[in-house]
Amino acid sequence: FLRLSGTEGAVAKACEAAKRMLKELGLTCHDPFAKKGNADKAASGHADDGFVFLGYDIRPGLFQPSRQARQKLEKTIDGHLYLGRQAILSVKKAANSFESKHRYAQTLARVDRVVRGWGEAFAYGNAPSTIEDLDLRIDAQLNKFRSWFAAQVSGQDWKTKRRLGGVC
Repeated sequence: FLRLSGTEGAVAKACEAAKRMLKELGLTCHDPFAKKGNADKAASGHADDGFVFLGYDIRPGLFQPSRQARQKLEKTIDGHLYLGRQAILSVKKAANSFESKHRYAQTLARVDRVVRGWGEAFAYGNAPSTIEDLDLRIDAQLNKFRSWFAAQVSGQDWKTKRRLGGVC
């Protein structure tokens, strides 16, 4: 949860009340005022300079996915593309194998699910240029994967092309 107030004292008081209510329910929360607290889990301070909450970078007039959330998305996509390349190479090496279910079409479908889920989670932002920049970086990742795949199927017979493409 997020508590904003005009004074730090009011926030501290509300935090103590919330901790008491949670304790009655057998629950706990991270204390933003604890000296040994986890700053990634709970923080206190002035909001004028902005803060990150649930993956959003929140600043006066700006509500966008945080840099860390965007980087994590790109890393996840990279991981799926890497696994796709490895699976495609495995099928190509085995010659006439459908053993891998993670080939070209399946890799793109996985990336699509990741991007769609991420987009739904961050659909409430108000920074279209941030999303456009991210889309361009994702397109670069996909274009690199497409080019790599084109090189893998170049000169192959139709059966191999279809197999590597992920179609039975």
